[in-house]
Amino acid sequence: PSQADISLAMSFAGHMNIELIQTNNESASVYREMIERRGYGFHHWGVATWEFDAAVAQYERAGHALAFRLAVPSGGRVGYMDTTEVLPGYTELIELGGAFEEVFGRFYRASLGWDGKNPIRSFI
Repeated sequence: PSQADISLAMSFAGHMNIELIQTNNESASVYREMIERRGYGFHHWGVATWEFDAAVAQYERAGHALAFRLAVPSGGRVGYMDTTEVLPGYTELIELGGAFEEVFGRFYRASLGWDGKNPIRSFI
């Protein structure tokens, strides 16, 4: 298990979710690994799927290892597939179901009409 500590800022541009991730310690993680390999910048994009295990298997058959897997508090799982040999970053697989749609819907609604005030709001 990773002891990584990160800060995450999340917002939307239209319907596209944008995440800014900051590492807060030197512990090994997929985030620290990318910084060491390529420096700061783009890390991953996400692809939602109803069939998480099948999607992981599909990427693995194509030669992309599962670099990181996490069960998320809202239900479901996410996994980073190492697509860095053919793409500029990881591909994050996001399992649909559980409370995923409700939670991301809440994030999206919070971004609508935002006036620039109170930029830091906890959703935990």
